[in-house]
Amino acid sequence: YISNNFLRGCTSFNQPLILPNNITSIYTYFLYGCQSFNKPLTLPNSLTSVGTMFMHNCTLMTSQINIQDLQADVFEAGSWSDYLLSTSTSSSPMYETGIEIVGTHKADFLARFPNSDTSPYRNLH
Repeated sequence: YISNNFLRGCTSFNQPLILPNNITSIYTYFLYGCQSFNKPLTLPNSLTSVGTMFMHNCTLMTSQINIQDLQADVFEAGSWSDYLLSTSTSSSPMYETGIEIVGTHKADFLARFPNSDTSPYRNLH
């Protein structure tokens, strides 16, 4: 598993991130506040749960998230109110460019986390 606060508040991390296939859980605050991060992220098929505040306040993130064969229900955030991929501000660039989700169950993911034009929501495509 990846414990709480993985790279939380890291202001300079900006490398592609491929998580290994032996990870089954990502706890809360994964990449929370990683404001410089804007590289592809690949999540392993081994994941069974992803905690709340996943990538919250990654305000520059407009890159690709590869969910591979994961289904949306591995994400504990049942609604946008749990701040999955969200931000505390409505002034960052994600409303123009969004985040690209790729993977087998992309449609399922996008249906569970629909776009909105108001803070704290992110646009996904």
